[in-house]
Amino acid sequence: MLKTQKKEFNVLFVGEGASGKTQVVSCLNGNAYIEEYNPTIEDIYHLPINDHFYIKITDVAGQLEYTVLVEQYYETTDCIFICFSINDWNQFERTKTWWYDEIRKKSLTVPVFLVGTKADLKENEYEKNYLKSVGKKFVSSKDAINMAMEIGALGYVECSAKFNVGINFLFEKLKKIANDKMAVNN
Repeated sequence: MLKTQKKEFNVLFVGEGASGKTQVVSCLNGNAYIEEYNPTIEDIYHLPINDHFYIKITDVAGQLEYTVLVEQYYETTDCIFICFSINDWNQFERTKTWWYDEIRKKSLTVPVFLVGTKADLKENEYEKNYLKSVGKKFVSSKDAINMAMEIGALGYVECSAKFNVGINFLFEKLKKIANDKMAVNN
């Protein structure tokens, strides 16, 4: 009996180093949160969805010295998830001024989705006090949703890999995007 090959839906997770994207991707793959920061150069995960297709998630380095490595994926991916830590306004602003702009230089049509990571820090008194002491605040959901709308992103999800909050919702969004795209392509 001839076995048909599963179709692949390629997803790229990008964001700056220490943005929390690797922890989110790891949790999407069913792994537990790891407290220690270990910079990623490239990790690939395969998530089976059904008998017909699977999602290939590529998590790439966020450090600027790896820009060339990251750029090679822009034209061949089906969707890009741009991650930023909600306690870092600089990362949030570079989501548009760096990541989004770089993606559009390489691919005009690939859809993007915004992911706010480290949502658990909103409840962390130390983090609240630190941000207040340096005259900063958390990125609000409203600001992130506004940016998502401004750049034409498919949506925005806020999550915490540490406490597994919003991870299932993000996975459901990811599956819906993949299912919709696969249905159109069949």
